[in-house]
Formats: sequence, C-alpha cells, structure tokens
Amino acid sequence: MQNGDKLYLQRPAYLHNGLDFLICVENTNYAKPNEKERNNPKHEDITEDLLKKKEENPKMYAEFYELLRKVYECHDVTDEEISKIHFKSGYSPEHIIKVLKWMFIEQDIRYWNYAGRKKTWEEVIPKS
Repeated sequence: MQNGDKLYLQRPAYLHNGLDFLICVENTNYAKPNEKERNNPKHEDITEDLLKKKEENPKMYAEFYELLRKVYECHDVTDEEISKIHFKSGYSPEHIIKVLKWMFIEQDIRYWNYAGRKKTWEEVIPKS
C-alpha cells in the first residue's frame, strides 16, 4: 500500500476445508475493544467502515461507490482515481479497495460463477 504496509494472503485459513485464505494487512488491527487482536478483516469490518464513510459525506461516498463497483466488475482502479476520494473516518479508500479486491477474489474461488462475489457485494457494500 502507499503507506508501506503490506497486504498479504495467508493460507490455509482452516475454514471451508482449508480451501480459502485469509487477507491480512500489516500494522492493522480490525478487532473491536476487548477482542483478540487480528490483522485480517471480516466482511462486517468493511461494512461498518463504509457506513461511517457514507454518513460522513454521502456525495463523496457516491463517488467511492462507483470505484468499488469498478473493482466488483473486475476493472482496475488507478491510484489517481483513488487519490480523489477523501474521508476523515476509518481506513483509507486505498485500503478498502485493495482489501475488497481480494475478498472478491476469495469468494470467486470458493463460489464459482460470480455467486460469491455478488453475495459479498450485496451484503458488504452499502448502496450509494
């Protein structure tokens, strides 16, 4: 990532018969207070972050939503496009986009024919 932290995959994840992987981000703790520290996001971590961003700035969130849609539709998103999106709350837009890209890929592997990707999109991404 631009801040120097690495996003990496850890496998096996010991879920779904070991056929999936964990998406991990260095120097990031997704755990809530009083939970065990973890550097792998859950879908609900991303949803909560996106809801805060939407509440903070609905207009900017609508623009961010379109970038998220591009990732969902398997199109590249440039650093220049990401740099136009700014929020005070939560993880950086780059962080969210790169984590979601791998979440979609993991779901594509586990559930063929975009079924998992679509499920993730519908359950994780708040509408603009």
